[in-house]
Parts: sequence; structure tokens; C-alpha cells
Amino acid sequence: MIKISIAIQKGGVGKTTTAVNLAHGLALKGHKVVLIDADPQGNCSSNYITELPLHELANVLYGEATVKEALVPIRENLFIIPTYAVNGSLRKYGANEVNQEPYIFQELADELKKEKFDYIIYDLSPSFGGLERAVLLGSDEVITPLLPEAFSFGGITSFMNDLDHLKKKMRHRIKYDKLILNNVNMSLKEHKKNVADIIKSLPEGMQTFIIPTDTKIKEAQSSKKSIFEYKRDNDRTEARSISAFNELVEAL
Repeated sequence: MIKISIAIQKGGVGKTTTAVNLAHGLALKGHKVVLIDADPQGNCSSNYITELPLHELANVLYGEATVKEALVPIRENLFIIPTYAVNGSLRKYGANEVNQEPYIFQELADELKKEKFDYIIYDLSPSFGGLERAVLLGSDEVITPLLPEAFSFGGITSFMNDLDHLKKKMRHRIKYDKLILNNVNMSLKEHKKNVADIIKSLPEGMQTFIIPTDTKIKEAQSSKKSIFEYKRDNDRTEARSISAFNELVEAL
């Protein structure tokens, strides 16, 4: 079982979009996947769930529900452990409990392994606090999404420094060799330059996946679907971003 976190301490860069489409892309390839909404804002959950389920992630972390009880099937081969956007307890857990249980997400993964999952995809908040560190400690790999903007340089540098510190302090080996650039329009001179500059600044061996600007991604989110099923259900010309997400899926 492979555990992947979608993370960077910056909002609005497409973390949830990446997590949702990556998870469904893997499920469509026949893998059994669980999407875990580890963001107290619950954006990932609201992308798929219209009615609140009985349990959320925080209930599992507090020991109030089992992993099996919290799993919600949302598509073939695809499940979610949700977080309530309103009146949820994940923020409270992150503030008060997680520092006493830094390896709780490793324990969570052990339980999910018993359910024969192939992949765990974590959607994290735009922070690097105790909750995010605990999720990363329970992950095998982290993937960072960014936008093709000049001030993205500082964000990726800060994240890499924080991740290196975590790896050294906790003696945790986590794979970090994939960057996603979302909403890229290479016909724009500014985007073209920023993409080139970002790639040039990355460590040697870092793979970059470019997700082109595609209005269908937003349309899919509004329809509470991944880009893959939105294209299928609407019988439209294939979205430009599908092949880009498939490249990422094939790289895992």
C-alpha cells in the first residue's frame, strides 16, 4: 500500500483538485483507493459528499469510530474518509491532541491495509502544523502542487526546508520527487517564463507535471465529479487536463 500526501503550506494552488483527480484516476486503473480529507475545511469531502455521513476522520482519530465505520464508498474502487466542513472536530484534534500522538496516521494506515487498499491519498490543509506533520510521518510520498506564478518560488523553497527539517528530526524517509504545476497556459509569456524558472530552481531528479488551463476542471468540481467522469457523463471532447492527470497516475 502506498500513502501519498498532497501538500504545501499555501492555499489556492489546487491541492484538493489534485487529490480528487489523482485518487479517481488511480481507481479507474483498477486500484483500490481511499481519499482521506485531512484538511479541517473539508473541501475534498464536499467535492463528493452531499449529505453528512455518520463519522468523520476526527472520530477515527479520537477512537470514537473504527476505520471501517468511517469509510464512505463514492465510486467504484474509490472510498473517502471525510471531514465535516461545519462543526467538525479535526481542527480541535490538530490543536490539542496530535502532538501526543505523532504516529497516529501510521496506525491509521495499518488499519486501512487490512481493508486491502492499494493507495491512500491525503488532502492536507495549507499549513505545516502538528496535524500536517503527523500526516507526512504516515506517508511514503509527498506531491506538491503550485501555480505558475513568480511568488511560487518562495512557497516551494519554504516547503522543502520544512520537509527536510521534519525528515531529519523524526528520522523519516519520505519520497519527494514530483511537482504539479496547475492551471498553466503556455501561450502566456508570463506562464511560460515562470514554468521554466520554477523547473530550473528544482532539485535534480524532480519530475514536473503540467496541468493545462481547463475550464472543465471547475465545471467538474461544481458538478461534484472528477474530471474523468465529468468528461464521460457529458459526452464532450476530451478535457485537455485528462491526459496530464493520467501521466501523473502512470508515474506512481
